[in-house]
Order: sequence, then C-alpha cells, then structure tokens
Amino acid sequence: MDEQNKISSFDVNLMASSLLWLISTMIGNKASTRISKEWNKSRVMWMMVIADRGSTKTHAINAIIRPLKNIDKENHDTFDEEIKHYDEKSKEPRPRWQRTFLEDGTREGFIKALRFNPGGLGLVKDELHGWMADMDRHSGGRGGDEAFWLASYNNETYTKDIKGDEDST
Repeated sequence: MDEQNKISSFDVNLMASSLLWLISTMIGNKASTRISKEWNKSRVMWMMVIADRGSTKTHAINAIIRPLKNIDKENHDTFDEEIKHYDEKSKEPRPRWQRTFLEDGTREGFIKALRFNPGGLGLVKDELHGWMADMDRHSGGRGGDEAFWLASYNNETYTKDIKGDEDST
C-alpha cells in the first residue's frame, strides 16, 4: 500500500480499510467465530467512507478491489461461454455466474445472486446516497429492503419467493 500511495497519493487508511472489507468479503460464510455455545458470528463487515469531494476515495477503493473485480469479469466471460453451449434438455446443471461483488441491483437480485454464491457477496456502491435511494425503489415504496439489509448485517437467512423465479441466474 505504501507503493500505491507513493504513485497515486491515495490515503493509506482508506486503502487499508478497503483491504479489510475485501478480505471479509472473500471469507464470507466460509468461516465463523464461536462467540458462545449458541452463537456463531460470520465475518460480515460493512464499510462506509465519508470524505470530502475530490478526495479520491473511489479511486483508492477501486485500487484495492480491482483484482477481484477482474476475476468476477473473467468468471462472467466463462459463464457467457458456458451458457452459449448449454442444452436446456440435458441433465447437466445450468451454468451459474460465480462472483464476489454486486454493484447495483435490487434486493431481489441480490437474493438471487446469493442463491448461487453461497459463500456470500459484497455490495459496492460508490455513493451512500445511491444505496439509500435504491431502498424500496422496485417495491413501490412498500418496504422490505431495510429488513433485508438488517438481516444481512447479522448474516441471517432471508427468504422471499419471487413470482417467476423458479430458475434464475
């Protein structure tokens, strides 16, 4: 990180916190810590950066998470190739896109993506305001997103049946 800081002048603290978030995302549900006999805690980390405009926060975060974003892109390219050759009539399971991040989407989309990425996913939003503005945008303001994100914070199960969602990617 010191080398990146010398080249770009990105804030080392911001890069370090981004690295911690990235590591927690990569660990996801693959490991947990036993707090007590009845309570295990997964490595769920939420990171919110508040900084002045022009502080290069987006660039600093992207410098850290870019390698995994590139892997997600490669996985998507592989998925695209596999789905082109997939025969719906075959007994083989339908190809799925394995990924680490989501950058946009609805709660329903996040739930669908989690179904095929059981280790967990990270959500990357460039602006906190954008994340808040997305709340309930596809439910006509009828709610549910806040409950979903609160359950996600505690790494709890969240189940929702979505019409026409028998087989999604």
